[in-house]
Amino acid sequence: YPFAPLISFAFNTLQIWMDGHKLLKLHRRPLPLEVRNIGIWEDIFQILSKIGCVTNVALCFFVVDISPIFLNPRYEEDGRRDYQAVKMKLGLFIAFSVGFLLLTTVIEQLFTPVSTAVRVQRARQTIYQQCVLGDRETSAFVNEADAAPDDNSDLASGGHDDSFDIMAALRG
Repeated sequence: YPFAPLISFAFNTLQIWMDGHKLLKLHRRPLPLEVRNIGIWEDIFQILSKIGCVTNVALCFFVVDISPIFLNPRYEEDGRRDYQAVKMKLGLFIAFSVGFLLLTTVIEQLFTPVSTAVRVQRARQTIYQQCVLGDRETSAFVNEADAAPDDNSDLASGGHDDSFDIMAALRG
């Protein structure tokens, strides 16, 4: 068929145009939103870390067999294992598992992840709250409606503006 390449070219060009239209106009990227935390995934990661602690202790006690460090393996005359030693090994496994679980819980409580941006925002909210409740004097703040327009010609040329430091305002 002599027109097959021409029809194929037309359909492929149309397909590329339709795919581009779908990607650019219909299926847009979701807008990034600021969220408080990662939601349910934080709980899932904590549960997996607890399971990982118990699994690692079990590997140390039952696969690598570090229990001879803590107790002497005893055998009876016919080569069978002494059940008292097995009970001690299981008891040590449970004690170490609980100990590591408590250690991970204490570390999670001591080192809560708070970024600098969150600390700055909390400080701002405290200042706003103090201003609204009247606990803080607002005369030190600049009213943007009454302020004169700035001459930012040095900033356009790459200069640095040292006139306002947000961290100094938050501390003061």
